[in-house]
Amino acid sequence: MIATRAAMRVWWAIAWLPDGNSLTDAHRRLALLTGRAMLISGVAAASPPPEIKKVAAVAAHAAARSSAFTFVADAARSAARSSAFAAHAAAADAVGAADAAFAAHAAHAAAADAVGDAAADAAHAVGAAAADAHAVGDAAAAAVRSAVHSDADHSLEALRTRLLWGDKRPDFLSDILKQSRPFSALDADFDFWIRWYEAADRGEPLDFDLQYRIATEIPDEIWTGEDAPRRVAEWIREIERSQKSSITPPLVRRESGQWDVGDDVIIPQSALDFACGQVEISLDSAIASSGGNGLQHSSFEAILLRRALGPHRAEPSLVAVSFWNACMSLQRKIGDEYPEDGALIALNNVLYTSVEEICGESDVVRARIARLAALETRRYPTAQERADLRQLPGVLEKNAPLTPRAKAEIEEAVEIVVEAEKPPRAWRAVLVNRVTVLGRWLDQGQKADKAAKWLLDLGRRIAGWFFDEGEPPT
Repeated sequence: MIATRAAMRVWWAIAWLPDGNSLTDAHRRLALLTGRAMLISGVAAASPPPEIKKVAAVAAHAAARSSAFTFVADAARSAARSSAFAAHAAAADAVGAADAAFAAHAAHAAAADAVGDAAADAAHAVGAAAADAHAVGDAAAAAVRSAVHSDADHSLEALRTRLLWGDKRPDFLSDILKQSRPFSALDADFDFWIRWYEAADRGEPLDFDLQYRIATEIPDEIWTGEDAPRRVAEWIREIERSQKSSITPPLVRRESGQWDVGDDVIIPQSALDFACGQVEISLDSAIASSGGNGLQHSSFEAILLRRALGPHRAEPSLVAVSFWNACMSLQRKIGDEYPEDGALIALNNVLYTSVEEICGESDVVRARIARLAALETRRYPTAQERADLRQLPGVLEKNAPLTPRAKAEIEEAVEIVVEAEKPPRAWRAVLVNRVTVLGRWLDQGQKADKAAKWLLDLGRRIAGWFFDEGEPPT
């Protein structure tokens, strides 16, 4: 982790450009491959399973054989044209070479020993910092050395949320970045990489599962092939969509080759029974209320809760997201579509406390509720999307092997989303997740297949329910 953080402290020399400079293909490739190496190295330090070690070795090799040396000449010339970087123009070669080489080294180190020894990591990092000193001067060298030594005093867990430069970004770098632009301002395909870097710089790293999936799921031929920045960006967008909409157990491939819904978390049965029982009593009371509150068996909230309390009662995640969805709906409607009725207010309160009780038993469920809460409804399904969703079960029946459980889940989600005027956020999220995952899987195996293209297109369109123009919000 120390080595990765040291590499990230010089990545600005690639990822930020002096005003007026343009991007070259060599620069794009270098930024992508060194960014990949550092991301994988960071993931490996925190979670070093065998698959991470494999991709770390591949990433390191790709970064090492990248067009770093072609870029170096461009960097030197472009830096010389910028007054902000003029003082460092003579050493621009060292910046580019050290950056690519050290990012590759960090990934190699992670592949050999993902967690590593803190003292050994510090020694490697200090060596890289010394090389960087020739490029950015004495102030930069002092800042880098100080940050590296400071990192060595912290645990791995603490480093994950520690500001990249310790207490604050050094003045020399702040001055340079004020007169430069991040890659993403010139090429939207690098939006993720700037968000990833700036989040780490703030000590607020992006979701670890998201980083893990990017590190392990994108094939090497995508990273290193033709038009790599655009194709990688497309994969990352789809991974982000599926990750942000992952509010229930994910789809998994079984040994049979079939796609199945993964096992849900296990929480004490007594806690789940108590939460469901309290909601059931409050729901019955609200519907039976003589106050004319408007809540009926056919109301959106009642249907949503009955499904959770019936066929999904043993599934903590789906129970919690259904309770949360109904709670938020009542909160918006009470005092507007529904009167301020005591029974409705009591139901709303019970739903809230029940969600909290379930989340208190599982951090996984809490994280899923947080993702659901973060999804902002931008629009509801169009008539064409509803028509296409009606065809979805048939398309999957012919092209994607599903277990009965996965098939039933998708059919239920389609029914709810297609029939409701304003379908619940939770079930829309389930569909975005499932269609995105299955579309990408089908496309990998059958790139020219009509069904794969149809499914990918549907996934991108329905992502627009939550993401602006089908893209994740920045």
